Amino acid sequence: MAKRSVLTFVAVLTLSQTAGAEPTVPTLTKGAVKDGVQGSEVGAEGAEWVVPGGPVVRAEAGAVLRLHPTPQPLLLGPGAKVSGYTLIVRSGKVEVSAPRKARSAVVVVGPRKHGAIVRHGVFRIAALEGSTALANVDGETSLSIQEGPYRPLAAGHVFVATTSAQGSRKLALSPSSVQGSRLLLSETARARFAGLSWEAVPGAAGYRAELIDEGTGRVVAEAEGAETTLPSSFEPQSVGRYRLRVWTRDPSGIANTHPFESALQIVAVESPPGAYRDSSGVYRLGIDQRLSLRGAEGLEMSFGKGGWISASKSLGMSRDELRTVLLRLPGAPDHVSLKMAPRSVRSVIEISPRNAVWPKDRIEIRVRLEDPSGRPVPAFVKANPRVRLNTQQLNVPFSRDGKWLRAVIAPKRGGGPWVLRVDVEDGARQSLGYDFVEIASVPSEHRAEVTPRTTVRRTTASRR
Repeated sequence: MAKRSVLTFVAVLTLSQTAGAEPTVPTLTKGAVKDGVQGSEVGAEGAEWVVPGGPVVRAEAGAVLRLHPTPQPLLLGPGAKVSGYTLIVRSGKVEVSAPRKARSAVVVVGPRKHGAIVRHGVFRIAALEGSTALANVDGETSLSIQEGPYRPLAAGHVFVATTSAQGSRKLALSPSSVQGSRLLLSETARARFAGLSWEAVPGAAGYRAELIDEGTGRVVAEAEGAETTLPSSFEPQSVGRYRLRVWTRDPSGIANTHPFESALQIVAVESPPGAYRDSSGVYRLGIDQRLSLRGAEGLEMSFGKGGWISASKSLGMSRDELRTVLLRLPGAPDHVSLKMAPRSVRSVIEISPRNAVWPKDRIEIRVRLEDPSGRPVPAFVKANPRVRLNTQQLNVPFSRDGKWLRAVIAPKRGGGPWVLRVDVEDGARQSLGYDFVEIASVPSEHRAEVTPRTTVRRTTASRR
């Protein structure tokens, strides 16, 4: 008879129900199990069954159990007659949840002849080597000790039986808050929430943390242990909204059912071409440029005055000065700062002689970059000089001479005067400055005269 029951159970698990229809027998809906002598062993990803009448059974990986397909009538009080489905737990951790108006109950049979009837709410059992724990996390559950009469087990309590003692106690509460940056700004569109922490809870032997992607509802990262801080191994995540859930675990291994939850969010800060973030974390923008905030939906922002408003998808400079924007999750007491300022890197251009006369003088051009604030010029900002003579673009080769780029313009004959202009841009075609000189021409009878040469060093501010 026992063998036939196991085979029937396995057959039931392989049946698929019509989409949207309530099952007529306990039905495996997630995960996989392997039939064995003691029952069905749950696979590596856990398993879930839907029971007729509303209850749901969830088992962690490695649990061994048997869920009988045939119900038995239960009389749980005057006029409270329901169908009861028997769940035998040999080992491992199993949860039974049922809505308040469930039309059936689950009769749980654990090791050492301890059992429970789950009417509604959340019940958990941890059948481990040397101990059995049965917990009414929330709802209505009756407990039977060593096949004794069923008596109510108060919500939020766990009964633990070991080889030497047994008794009940309260389950540990959840943490009440989380510390650390819950809103992350990233230039790479990925960030890691590692480092978030919560307070230690009295009576908790450990914690379980899950990170849920709000868009998909999927658990994308998890950690379990005695630490109250998310580990550095927590996987980086992409732009989007997330939710952190933290459960406490009783020394018996039972987790409470009401985890602490906190909203989290990752926003990508995307700079336009030529903009950059300096060594102090300030975004440097050119004129009319804007930072894009991808994934900022639902956030609030403030400029330090006038309260909080819905966050924009992009931010620009309002004046030629430092601007600080505060961003936060809706109603949160903490915030992150994003600072913007005009581009400070500019070119230093030297053209000599300043009073050149053609065809007598050749002209030397030298260009380098500097940041008047004293910060180093970012390595990716390169000077690209362009030289024009009147309206003609000249193809002038520049060579590196230490920090300088150097070029020489040979003199021309006749047709003056001329205007020689040097424009310096970066790789994104953003202006870093310009300079020019006027070049005179002299009649042929005066070309033998010597004109003194002078060198003027001119620093040109960026037009951004």
